This record gives sequence, C-alpha cells and structure tokens, in this order.
Amino acid sequence: MALCATASAFAAAPGAEVRLREHPKLVPPPLFGVCALFEDGAALPEPLTDEALRKALAPALDSGPSRYWRVEPGRGPIDFTVARLNPAHDGRSLDFAATDALVRIASENGDWVVPVLDSKDLAQLGASDPMATGPTPRNQFLFALACHYSGQGEGAAASRPAVPPILSWQLRIDVQATNEGPMPDAVRQWIADALALRRGSPGADVQADIGEFSTAGDPAALRQIRAFAHGPARPQLKGLSVGLKLERADFEQAIHAFALLRGAGGDLPVWVHSIRAGKGFDESVRSAPSAEVAWDPEASRAAYCSAIGAACLASSLGGAVFWDEAPATDTLAGNAMARAAGRLARSLQPYYRAKIENEGRVWHIEFNRDPDPASHVVFWDWASDPAQLAARDYTLPVFQNVYRVTPLVDDVREWSESREVAGDKLGLALRLGFGPLYIEPAHIGFARPVPLGAPVRYFRGAASRPAQPALKP
Repeated sequence: MALCATASAFAAAPGAEVRLREHPKLVPPPLFGVCALFEDGAALPEPLTDEALRKALAPALDSGPSRYWRVEPGRGPIDFTVARLNPAHDGRSLDFAATDALVRIASENGDWVVPVLDSKDLAQLGASDPMATGPTPRNQFLFALACHYSGQGEGAAASRPAVPPILSWQLRIDVQATNEGPMPDAVRQWIADALALRRGSPGADVQADIGEFSTAGDPAALRQIRAFAHGPARPQLKGLSVGLKLERADFEQAIHAFALLRGAGGDLPVWVHSIRAGKGFDESVRSAPSAEVAWDPEASRAAYCSAIGAACLASSLGGAVFWDEAPATDTLAGNAMARAAGRLARSLQPYYRAKIENEGRVWHIEFNRDPDPASHVVFWDWASDPAQLAARDYTLPVFQNVYRVTPLVDDVREWSESREVAGDKLGLALRLGFGPLYIEPAHIGFARPVPLGAPVRYFRGAASRPAQPALKP
C-alpha cells in the first residue's frame, strides 16, 4: 500500500523515527488530518485493551500514517471532555487511561492527536480568572491536562517516557456571538484557558476553533473574525481552525473567500477542519451549462472539495486540511469524497512554497519542493464555465519529461485511472474531465520509476550511473 507523502519522506530518512520522537518539530508536520476516527457505533470494553481500541480506530489507522487526529467532544467513545477526564469536577483527579491509550496508538502509527476543547464543556468547572489569587478548578484541569501531554513543565518528567506529546490544542469560541465579534467575557475566558494550556505545555500551540465560514464571504463574518484575531487574544493565538461551507460550485469564489478569511485572521495559519457543500452547491451544479454531461452530485462535491482542499494548503503556510470522512486507501473502501481525499493525501508531500494560477476556467496549483521537481494539481472549474463542454484541453507548462497523472475523482470519460503522459517542448497536453488531476514526475535518471508520493531525492543515488571500471595497465 502506498503511503502518504509525508510518511514516505520520514521513512526514507535515516534515523527519522528517533528525531521525530525526541524532537518532533524538526520534521515537516502533516498536511492532512482525520476527523472520523472511530467506527460508527464503536463501543469500548472495560477494562480497555489496545486490541479493542485499535479495532475501533480502524478508519483512522487504515487511512495512512502521518495524519492529525482531530478529537472532537462527543464524536467517538474517547475525547478530552470534563465528563470523561474529571468526573469529580474538581480539576485535580484526572483519569488519563483512555486518552493515554489513544495518544500512544496514534504516535505508534506516526500520527498526532489534536484535542478540541469546548468552552461549554469546560464551563462545568466554572470560570477561570488569570488574575485570581488562587487556582480555580478550570485552571487546574487545563494545566494538568497540558502538562501531562507536554514532557515539560511541573510534574511532567515522570510522564515523558510513556506519554507522547500533544503539540496542538484547539479551543472553541463563538466569534459570531455579536455583530462586532465574540462576547468580551468569552474572549477573556479563551485567553485564560490558553494561558493555562501554555503554562502546562510551553512548546504547544493553541488555536481557536471559530466554527464554520461560508465561501459567500459575508462581510459581517469577516469583521467578526478580524475583531477576534486582532484583539486581546492575539498574543496567545497560534492559528485558526475553520470549517468551509461551499455555497456554490465556483472554485474562484471559494479561494477568494479563503484569501479574505486569511486576511481577516492577520495571515495566521488556517487549519480547515471540514469542507462541505451547502444547499446551493447542488443547485449550481444542476444549473451549470455542462450539467447534461456532468457527474452525479456526490462526485461533483468530491471534485470541488478535494480541489479546494489543495488550494487551501497552497494558500496558508503552516495550515492543514482535515477530512470529515477517513481518506480511503487500498485497504479502506469509501465513497467518492473519501477516495479523492485518500489519493490527494497519499500523493502530496511537504513543500517549500506554492502558487495558484488560472487560465480561463482552468486552475493550476504548483507545489515547489526544490531541489525535487514540483508537483501539480490541475482543475477545470467546469460548473462555472459558461461553455457547454464535456472536456477541456489544457497544456501544463512543464516540459520534456514523463509525468504520472492521477485523477482524484474517477471520470469514466477522460480519467478513470492513473497513467503516464509524456510532455514535449510545448508542455504537457491534457484533456481535462470534471475532476482534479494530481501530476508529478514519473521517472528520474535512466527511466527509473519513482514510487507514488515519494521524494525524488531519496532515489537519486540509486539512479546514478555506475562508476567506470578501472583501466588495466
């Protein structure tokens, strides 16, 4: 089974596993994450065993290594809620047995757990005041939680050998509570909670989960986000986590709205924890000029969501994209969206910079990994194209090489499977269907194949010309 790009890079580097465990920030972070970690209706036995937990975590484990696991409150049999960790509601007697097992299994699989903490759930412990003379139950709970999963701070030394670290925490806040942004009391509480987490784990990042953002680019929503991101919480804010709601099948509208979102957030890293089609999406597909030859709604949603996910990664340095469903792999079946997510996650590897260009209604995303050759995602924004076409011809400006072209969504008319295409002096001629294509060099050196998603630099030594034999006198 092909591994995702980041996992291939880690595995190929000598000693990478040791560096990852001892110095986790020395290696590139994952680009993708999973929200659906557990099997539907999964129930865990008491006492909990690793075998039972691994079975329940099959969607996350089978989707491949080097992922973020987003652990949301109430979504699955294990989470980081007060009810599960601190039933006594005193902020001190915490039970880490289940969460320790989850974090350990994720680490063994090469993944990273990202807990989501809800202010409504934390309210069971009361409010926390950073200026209070003594610790409150809420402060104690957050400090003990972060300290346990930090390997740093007070009391963490004993837990370091057994408990892998958690490097990112997400705190929810309602930024749309008022016309001008979140409630001032909610902002103060968010700051106090972030400070407690940072005090327990100084090296961890704290992000704000600000809910869902519509690609319609509502000025009021942008004003609310700007008020929070540029307000008193800014010193503690290391990124935003947002769900994208696609109002219509329009790639340009989506990336423009995402650019406005990043501007409102002061160019903080943006993690997209979901991409979903709104009610108007299917209607815009049905009314498109190419609707007579277009796919069914499920395939159309998969095409646009996967292409926009790639664009979000290219637009936000340090960002990540999470899939609502576990990305499908060779061992994990799924629908069109899961298959598209799996193909993109297995193919795209860490990059240094990216750019997005368009020619007419064709969008080209280039991921530069110098000194390795760049990879590309090409997508025809067919639903917003005024012409009624079944396909679109496009020449990618890459020259005189052989490229592997992988469709993220199956298109029986043009691209039903991955294949190799040779470029010439004019570029790489492509006939685009209705789904995005992932494009990367297929060979290096003397026509040696490069495994899917694997960095070229690890194969240069094997592909070099053998040394000439020594001449005899």
